[in-house]
Amino acid sequence: MADAVSIALTISALIVLIGFTANFLFKKTGLPDMLILIFLGALFGPALGVFDPTSVKSFAPFIAALALAYILFDGGMGLNIKRVLSSSRKALLLAVLGFVFSVIGVCIFTVVAFGVPLIYGLLFGSIFGGSSSIVVISLTSKIKLSDQGSTILILESAITDILCVVISLSILDVIVTGEANLLAIGLGITGKILIGLIVGLIAGFVWLFALKKVLAMPFYYMLTLGIVLLGYAVSESIGGSGALSALVFGLILGNERDIVKLTRYLKPTDEKVTLSVSKGLKRFESEIAFLIRTFFFVFLG
Repeated sequence: MADAVSIALTISALIVLIGFTANFLFKKTGLPDMLILIFLGALFGPALGVFDPTSVKSFAPFIAALALAYILFDGGMGLNIKRVLSSSRKALLLAVLGFVFSVIGVCIFTVVAFGVPLIYGLLFGSIFGGSSSIVVISLTSKIKLSDQGSTILILESAITDILCVVISLSILDVIVTGEANLLAIGLGITGKILIGLIVGLIAGFVWLFALKKVLAMPFYYMLTLGIVLLGYAVSESIGGSGALSALVFGLILGNERDIVKLTRYLKPTDEKVTLSVSKGLKRFESEIAFLIRTFFFVFLG
């Protein structure tokens, strides 16, 4: 038992060290750190058998949700709210067009190459038709992109995540029932986006102003991360996009100075709140996001 615990702790330490090194190499050489981490996961899992891949499959949904929530929260913290508002139309257009062409491309390939029925080709296309927000946000934070380009890609990835889920489930419903309901698909997409936005906005504004009351309390950084998970869970449970809620929540906290000036519920000169959110919280959540992202890509491998 002690040996197993020691081995697990040693491997965890190695993963963190390699994750740090991979991040450093990415900045110096441009080699994506996620590829190194995925390779590391494949090495520890299928190759060397240190971990049994089948034994960790049951944890996959939980790990994926945790990574999605915190990485999108981290991405939202780094966005400029004015740039988000000005780039939202372009991001929506890019997401829809990119998703449609990806679905068509994957559908044609699977139908021609494997001879699957068209409806199954569309299902595969809708599953693989979107850019993963976890991957996109991980890359945009490190590669040299304009602020507008980075903003558009992050928003686009969040939208295509929603499209992938709703369209895939709708096609599965068509396969099972034999009936297509375009209205239900449209309402499903709209509902996920609107609920995700509303939950994220409510959580963001409430917590931004609650921070003024909890600044003097210990561990309020951890409490903030708990609110991220709560918002994600609430949004998903009522039919919204938890990922979008986490992104919007981070966007509100990351732009507290502009939000304060806009709402005027707090004085614009209240530097205590501004400095606490912009420096302390951003630094802490970026460290947590790095840790979760590192273990997620190793798990993915």
